[in-house]
Amino acid sequence: MAFNYTSGQVGSVTTNGSSTAYNTTSGERLKSDRGTAETVPELMALRVHRFVWNATKKSDVGLFAQEAYKVLPNIVTEGGADPRKNPWQVNYPGLIPRLLVGWQNHEKRIEQLEKEDRKQAAQISSNSEMPQLLKLIDQLEDHDNAEAAEISQLQRQMKTMQQSLTTRVAQNHLERQNGNGLIH
Repeated sequence: MAFNYTSGQVGSVTTNGSSTAYNTTSGERLKSDRGTAETVPELMALRVHRFVWNATKKSDVGLFAQEAYKVLPNIVTEGGADPRKNPWQVNYPGLIPRLLVGWQNHEKRIEQLEKEDRKQAAQISSNSEMPQLLKLIDQLEDHDNAEAAEISQLQRQMKTMQQSLTTRVAQNHLERQNGNGLIH
């Protein structure tokens, strides 16, 4: 079954006995190439909704055609006043090339990050200074532990001195009182 427009055939439905294909015209002779699509920022602008169909009360996920029209008007067929007789429609297969570009961009980015990761790992493992740095870290940790022990010992000594000083002050106070005849 073929579908035609004023410019010629625009699609078809074909079968081979075991499967059915819904085809959209896509031959390069029918197009003027404007280069490779590198980015698809409009994908991020599309809002995917969770919703319930009013007629069937079944949950689903998808685009609202009116919103999608603002971002990608060429994948939307505008509807009329009566949504049952002339509904707004989304041509979801029209998203496939954009999704492919997005997927390809993600693959490139993953490859780039993996390459950077391998490079950094190689730099770390081949760094001749690494054993020296690890030894220095150990020395600093040992030094910090020794300082902490020394500080703890000084704190104990200060506490002992404070207790001794407090005792002496109390004794001096008592001796002065006794010397003035206040205590018999």
